[in-house]
Amino acid sequence: MLAITYNDRSPMENHHAAAAWALLLSNKECEAFSDTNPKVLEVLRKMVVDIVLATDMKQHFSLTSLWNAKIPMLLARSPSQSEVPGESAQVRLGKEG
Repeated sequence: MLAITYNDRSPMENHHAAAAWALLLSNKECEAFSDTNPKVLEVLRKMVVDIVLATDMKQHFSLTSLWNAKIPMLLARSPSQSEVPGESAQVRLGKEG
């Protein structure tokens, strides 16, 4: 059933991210994000979901290849080149979104 719900794309990982986030937001005893700016919460949620989805071993080799291709380029940059104002680490790593 999970595979149908999540269109066969990382069904366990999608379920874990969705269930964890639903629990965090619905549990009155866990108000960790009650005072958090909605925009910050949106960014945090996307980051957490991306991290959980990255645990899908089906994606391991493509993510490893991306990492291995991007890191040498980032390390070769001087500090002044890699710290462009307004440019996030996700943009520099090619994860615009």
